[in-house]
Amino acid sequence: MTTGGSAHRKANLANVALEAERCFELKAKGWSVRRIASEIGLSSATVQRRITSECERRVSPKVDDYRKLQDETLDAAQTKVEQIIDGADDPELVLKAVHRLQRLLDRRARLHSLDAPTKVDATVTQQTQTDAKLEALFAAQDATNATIRAAIEQA
Repeated sequence: MTTGGSAHRKANLANVALEAERCFELKAKGWSVRRIASEIGLSSATVQRRITSECERRVSPKVDDYRKLQDETLDAAQTKVEQIIDGADDPELVLKAVHRLQRLLDRRARLHSLDAPTKVDATVTQQTQTDAKLEALFAAQDATNATIRAAIEQA
């Protein structure tokens, strides 16, 4: 026996959307996540998820529009700078234009988060001379043991 089906899910999605909007509004007013959770009757983790989803719903389209507008401005500026570089006879002017072009490219990289730091998991193993000598001794002993085992098995 089913209880609710599609209509139940739609009601839940509608409630989730309302909760997300309410959480976002309270957070925008400066409330803490814990206070919002206490007020609405949700866990702090759920409140944080609701706020995040509402931010994505509200902000992401505007960020994309902003990036598009900035890209158009950067494209126009880059075209002009490249024309200066191609047509200039003065080496100092060319160097200034190249510097400006680099700044435009840096701005575009920041705009699209291309220069954002990336997490790197690295393990560093230090080996002293004593460790190396011990490793060589163990390897030699392992070889000797393998030779002895092979001789015993043949006998």
